[in-house]
Amino acid sequence: MTSWQQPTREQVEKAVSLSVKEVDRRYFYSRLKNPLWLPVLIDVGVFNSPPPLIEMDNNTVRFTLWPELLYLHNIADKVPDEVIDLLVNLPKSNNPAIYDGVLQTAQKIQVHHAEALLPKVLEYLNLKRIISEFRFVEIIGHWIKLGELEPALVLFKELVPFRRDSWHDRTAAPSSEKVDEYTSSPKPRFDKWEYDRLMSYVTPLTVYKPLAV
Repeated sequence: MTSWQQPTREQVEKAVSLSVKEVDRRYFYSRLKNPLWLPVLIDVGVFNSPPPLIEMDNNTVRFTLWPELLYLHNIADKVPDEVIDLLVNLPKSNNPAIYDGVLQTAQKIQVHHAEALLPKVLEYLNLKRIISEFRFVEIIGHWIKLGELEPALVLFKELVPFRRDSWHDRTAAPSSEKVDEYTSSPKPRFDKWEYDRLMSYVTPLTVYKPLAV
């Protein structure tokens, strides 16, 4: 078993001060695996300000990565309760890259956490832009394996309905004569492979609560 050394606040502050650029932070946090750094990093405010989504001048957006999440991913299986508490208390963001990292980290956690994390997952689901919708399918499967069927069912019911194939995210609105034709074509949230995988969870959820699925 690894013997971790407790860092001093001075050590942590120095490391943080030397890792300002994104490339430096990515290098540092991707290699940091000592869970004893977590409370000190929290104390110095490293996790206080997730970066927002950036609107560019050419009507595109930039999903800003947050390298600090790499560290949480590294230690999620070592101090799961502490990581869960931090994830659920992250400030709400418009940046899907933050939530994508949260879902990736959650899949490493092998203790019950779904009920606490579900509101954060639903925050992601309600964003205007989502990076990797398959993450929702993966987290449902993970929760079912952990026996956390109620949160898995709640998320499942949010994902299954087809959604209207609308123009709301497009820069130009459709002409009036095309609106009815376009919006009357519902489609699943995922591609066929992911939707089939989502539907494979019907059986365990039906066994859990037959009339709810």
